[in-house]
Amino acid sequence: MDKNVLIIENNIYSTKQMLMYINNHKNVCSLDYSNTFDNTINLLSTKKYDLVVFNILNINPKIVDVIKLCKQKNEKCKTLILQNNTTLQNLYEIYDIGVDIVLVRPITELTFSVVLDSLLCETAQETIKNPILAPNLSLKEKIDFIFEDLKVESSLKGYFILKRAIEILANDSSLKTNITKKLYPLLAKEFNTTKTVIEHQLRDYIEKIWKKGKLNQLGIVFNSKAFSSAQKPTNTEFISLIAEKIK
Repeated sequence: MDKNVLIIENNIYSTKQMLMYINNHKNVCSLDYSNTFDNTINLLSTKKYDLVVFNILNINPKIVDVIKLCKQKNEKCKTLILQNNTTLQNLYEIYDIGVDIVLVRPITELTFSVVLDSLLCETAQETIKNPILAPNLSLKEKIDFIFEDLKVESSLKGYFILKRAIEILANDSSLKTNITKKLYPLLAKEFNTTKTVIEHQLRDYIEKIWKKGKLNQLGIVFNSKAFSSAQKPTNTEFISLIAEKIK
């Protein structure tokens, strides 16, 4: 089905690559662009859009008005917001006003392409491309894709421990029954530390992912609401969910 798409931005971040992705999508028949409030209102008043993309710094009252107008003009209109780091409270408020998906910068090509497919493809017959789940990728490549997409500090020790934990669990699901007593000792031995340190490092790194709103991106990639919870997942929940998805 042909879709009309509108991009609204504040000229802070380049839309060149985003325009290319959208313009080349098989379901897009028209693509409009606006960088002023008045022009945006005029476009929304004269044309029915199926997807409106907000490439902005932060939410403000005018943006809220535009989001509401999108839904008024077309109740089936999808809305995607690309913005800077934000608090969880702000994310909840954005979703409360009817936004479909919020992506927090930095945003990778993988995330954007998967999100675009999810918003523009409506039927089960339209396949959503998901490189992470591609059968030709090795387990390690899938894990690398995921962590590259999250864009959370890779210099932290928890980054390496978490990647290894997911890899081990994906290879040996029997460890899932008691991660603390079975998986942590393996990690402690490999990283030459203690179980307590392993648990602390994992908890801190998962909390960073959660606080930066990156769970939403995982939920999109895996098509799972389990990653979009308002409550921070435990170490066991987080490791088990990803390991189960990629094995």
